[in-house]
Amino acid sequence: MVDDELSVSLQKEDLSQHIIVRTFVLKPAETIVKQVQLRGFQSLLGKYSPTASSYSLIELKEKLDAGNMAGSSAPLVVQCT
Repeated sequence: MVDDELSVSLQKEDLSQHIIVRTFVLKPAETIVKQVQLRGFQSLLGKYSPTASSYSLIELKEKLDAGNMAGSSAPLVVQCT
């Protein structure tokens, strides 16, 4: 690998019932990128009551607040699948 070649590595992955938070490091700049994935969002909207999807969205907001991700200088990617 050349010193200035871009590489992405997974630094950390936190799993909960409906949410995955991943921290990536982009090199050579050592840039941190956080990805928050809300899993099963489509099925939550279709199969369950609105209450179930509401709890998932509340959990998502709590994760974002707890990790101070919204106020962080790191780029943030939110994915609902």
